[in-house]
Amino acid sequence: MRRSNEFQPFGTQRSWPDGSAVKHWETNEQNRISIRDLSPSLPNCTVVGLVLAKEAPRSFPDKKNPGQFRCLLAFTIRDSSTDYINVTLWGSQGFVERTSSTFRINDVVQIDNCRVQLKPNDESEARYRVFTPSLYHIHVSENSSSIRTYYGRDYGELLAMGHVAIRESDGFLSLQEIIDNAQHLRGQLVSFMAVVKHVGKVDKFTSKAGKDVTRCEIRMFDDTCPMLSLMLWDQEAIHLAQGWTSKENVLEVTDAKISFDEYRQRVTSTYSSKTVIITNPDSRRAHALFRFAQSVEIPDDEEEETSRSFQTSFKEKDVDLKNIDSVVRLGEWSKKLSRGQQETAISFGCITYSNLDNAVFYQCSLCKRKADDEHRVCINTQCSGYRGATYVQAEFNFLVTLSDETGSLNCRMKSPIADQLLGLSPVAFASAEDLNLSQLKWKFQLEWMKVYLQVSCTSQNRLMARILGCFPADPAEMKAI
Repeated sequence: MRRSNEFQPFGTQRSWPDGSAVKHWETNEQNRISIRDLSPSLPNCTVVGLVLAKEAPRSFPDKKNPGQFRCLLAFTIRDSSTDYINVTLWGSQGFVERTSSTFRINDVVQIDNCRVQLKPNDESEARYRVFTPSLYHIHVSENSSSIRTYYGRDYGELLAMGHVAIRESDGFLSLQEIIDNAQHLRGQLVSFMAVVKHVGKVDKFTSKAGKDVTRCEIRMFDDTCPMLSLMLWDQEAIHLAQGWTSKENVLEVTDAKISFDEYRQRVTSTYSSKTVIITNPDSRRAHALFRFAQSVEIPDDEEEETSRSFQTSFKEKDVDLKNIDSVVRLGEWSKKLSRGQQETAISFGCITYSNLDNAVFYQCSLCKRKADDEHRVCINTQCSGYRGATYVQAEFNFLVTLSDETGSLNCRMKSPIADQLLGLSPVAFASAEDLNLSQLKWKFQLEWMKVYLQVSCTSQNRLMARILGCFPADPAEMKAI
């Protein structure tokens, strides 16, 4: 048999060496358009992309056909690190549910004969859909369009988009920042990066309205906070979470809603229709968090929010103030510490801000978990003091800002140091009915203090400071510096 010397590029062969035919993935390359080149003037487009986010199908009564339902499937696809777009499929309930069952988040799909439209001018896109940089969205019709999984030549490249971040992590909040600012963030959308601590069981129940509801709680941690919950209510997000493993998966969570769980008395985040989760993003911050997760021990008991070993990993140990003699100006801390470092030193400064509105923290002395603020009883069902007030203790725990001529530093003030500063016990502070907070603040704010600090720099290059001691400053000692 005479062999041709003409080179045949990979993927163009029509037969294998044994003569059997090669089955090619059928893609209309002539009509295939990249997301960045989409335009309403292009009819019958073919678009291929990775499913970045997806909601479970939703059905609505069909006004034109009483007794029947129309169904909506909404998802988001991307084909590059910077280009992603929202897709909407309307159709009969059976068609939409069958189509939805053929692909999941992080699958690659091909959409044929789709229409490109401008984003609607109403608030529906901004309030209920994933933010995308595109000016358009894709409309898919049951009558003329099709969606199917894609395994073409660039399948591997598109699949890798599932680990590419969609936001710069510089704008992300740490978990501790979310908790500290929960009062202002309630109802807002925030972005953060954290490590999976525990994937809860999938709960199914019926709502008061008679609707079947599915829920799954994901507990996360980072290098600033031992636990924040992410509540999943969407079946597609819950399916995605079943592949996550404790300490092995770092999540980039964008646009999650912050709320407060009244029953558990703690801050939570919730997955919404605007939320995107990137699993194990290939970024410097994600790699640093993964290394941190491998270096600490976390409790096996899913109900144990804090443990001695985990608290030790965050290095909040008792320190003898007599052993601290070095002095650091407040503005120099950011230059002094690198990622992962921690140091204790003395700083002189004035307290220019103190958050006394939520200054008292109630916790059970047995299980060390937060107690119910209103009834002041333990709410940990695994604790021997559950629903009892005997072991609940009140402590101060609030933020202050220290400032000097070189800069400022946010610190956490806790009992018993706060008790001495305020001249009140936490119980007396909480029970006082005519306490003037402004007057109380002016007793110590803008007064020069000698502050013993324990400052650490997180892997996100943010400073976490804890006050170990706080005393009125001696002017002579300050001059000698």
